[in-house]
Amino acid sequence: MNHSYLKYETFVRLVTKHIKDEINEYGVSPYFFTVTYKPYEKLIHGADPIHAKSLLKSFENGYARLTNGKYILGNNYQRKHHLKPVTWAWLDYPFTKWKRTTDGLTGFQKMKLNRGHPETTPHVHSIMLIHPNTLERFETLGAIGLKKVFRKVDPRVMTTDLQVETDVKTRVKYSSALMKYPRPELQDQDLYIVLPDPDVIYKSKTERHRESDRLKADRQERKRLDEMVARREIEWKKCA
Repeated sequence: MNHSYLKYETFVRLVTKHIKDEINEYGVSPYFFTVTYKPYEKLIHGADPIHAKSLLKSFENGYARLTNGKYILGNNYQRKHHLKPVTWAWLDYPFTKWKRTTDGLTGFQKMKLNRGHPETTPHVHSIMLIHPNTLERFETLGAIGLKKVFRKVDPRVMTTDLQVETDVKTRVKYSSALMKYPRPELQDQDLYIVLPDPDVIYKSKTERHRESDRLKADRQERKRLDEMVARREIEWKKCA
C-alpha cells in the first residue's frame, strides 16, 4: 500500500486507533512478529541482493500458509475466516533510522557483527491481532513454529521473533520507520500491507466483486478524509 498522500504522523495515529479499536471491540491480543531474510539470494550466475518488493509478498504467502491450515484455526479451518488475525506488516531495511549501533562500520563488518539481527538484514515487522479462540494454538506455535511455517514458503527466511505487544503506538512508529525515512529506490513501492485480504474471504464471484467495489469506495472515502485532515493540520500550524 502507498501512503504518499498521507502525513506520516497522521498515518501512525490512524493505524494505532484502528488497532486499539480492534482490541477493545473483539478482545484480540496484539503480538509483535518480525521475520528477517537473507540479505543475498543465490542465483545461477552468482548472488544478488534480495529485492525489497519480494519481502512483503513472502510475508503474505507465509501468512496464507499459517491461516489456511490447522496451525492456528484447527479443524474446518475453511469456515473460520473470521478468526484469521488482522495483521499490519511493514517492510524495513537495515539502517532506516539515523543513529544505529553499527554506524561507522563497513557493510561486511555490520553483517559479521550481528548476522540475522533486524538491524543488519532486510525484514518485515508486523502487529498481529490474535482472536481469543486461536490464542492457545498461536502461543503453542511460538516463534520457532512460525519460522518453520514461513520458511516452508520461502527458504530465504532467516529468523523470527515474537513478543506480546503492550505499547501499540510506539511499535507502529518503530515498525513503519521506513515510511518516514524512505530510500529513494523505494519511493513508489508499497511499504506495508494489511491482512487478511477481504477479497479472498468470499467464495462466490458475485460476493467478491460486491465486496471489492465496497472496499474501493471505502478506500477512496478514507483517502479523502485523510487528505482533509492533513490539510487542516497544516492550516492549524500556520495559524498557531
